[in-house]
Amino acid sequence: MLSWRNKLILFINYCVSFCLIVGLSAPYIPPSQFVYLSYLALGIHFFLFTSIVLMIYWIFNWLKKGILINIITLLICFSPFSNTFSLRKNLPKHPHTAIKVLTYNVMNLDLYRWSRGEIVREKIIKLIDSLSADIICLQEFYQGEESANDNIKIISSSTENKFHYFHPFVSRPKRGGFFGNVIFSRFPILKTGAIPFPGKTSNGGIYADILLPKHDTVRVYCLHLESFHIPQQDFTNLEHPGNNEKESVKSAKKIRRKLSTAFIKREAQAKVVKQSLNKCHYPVIVAGDFNDTPYSYAYHKIRGNLEDAFTTSGKWWSTTVYKPMPLWRIDYLLYSKSIHVFGYETIQKKLSDHKPVFAWFEMR
Repeated sequence: MLSWRNKLILFINYCVSFCLIVGLSAPYIPPSQFVYLSYLALGIHFFLFTSIVLMIYWIFNWLKKGILINIITLLICFSPFSNTFSLRKNLPKHPHTAIKVLTYNVMNLDLYRWSRGEIVREKIIKLIDSLSADIICLQEFYQGEESANDNIKIISSSTENKFHYFHPFVSRPKRGGFFGNVIFSRFPILKTGAIPFPGKTSNGGIYADILLPKHDTVRVYCLHLESFHIPQQDFTNLEHPGNNEKESVKSAKKIRRKLSTAFIKREAQAKVVKQSLNKCHYPVIVAGDFNDTPYSYAYHKIRGNLEDAFTTSGKWWSTTVYKPMPLWRIDYLLYSKSIHVFGYETIQKKLSDHKPVFAWFEMR
């Protein structure tokens, strides 16, 4: 007969398995219909880790029921977890004809000195230059009006990517600048376009049709989906509820409201991006900061029949952001099946709140 402690742990195990399996349905249910599935999807890693720990516990205590629950749960979840874990080994080296594509959220090139450093912008530009990418997709890009803040000219000159397309989604001339997405390319850009998102937002997407050396044309998207916009103070209030209980409750409600709003906004934004993808007759590479996990509706909607560079050429576990979701991959490189990918890498360099991500691509 089970002890009261094991009964409680078994009940917790049932709850964890339920949350894990139900959370994996989030990619298929629009947040506007049932937003709380998106909350469960955010906790997938926690539920997975807990399920593994519980299975180990039941093995040591030899409860077949507990072992079986977790084995069944993990088998059901095995396929979706390929979006987080990649066990590929001995990947072929990229040929010299492959093009290198970089995506990086540069956090406005540290315009407001969030890092408290004086030369972060120069370090970011130097890092981008050192990666020698053929196509560079930057989100949260700041372009100033003064020559000292002409970041397009500075990066174009530094990287020798002389072709570019910049579209501002926020214009503040009185404050001396424009904020948006930019694509730099070593190869000629034939056509460009912007994808404004519905409603009130400072986010958006852009694309550029690029003529590659072998006269193939590929459309490259640079996307930046809705952020959560949660102030650090709200996280601090939750981490230290004893300091001020009323403020902690207020912060919890605010965080819940902002999470729900962002999930629903990204749903609408992903649908707009999908419409553009459906109209495109070229092979595509979709780069950008989705601000959402591989188990989200937004990721699933945009990816569709596209491949994910991490799942096909990555290794082990990839994380692309430092906070507030340091265990998650929210920056992506997706591509058409007519394109071949060689290698996927994430650079561990903390100059922004995101990490640079790149991969090599070649037309089949």
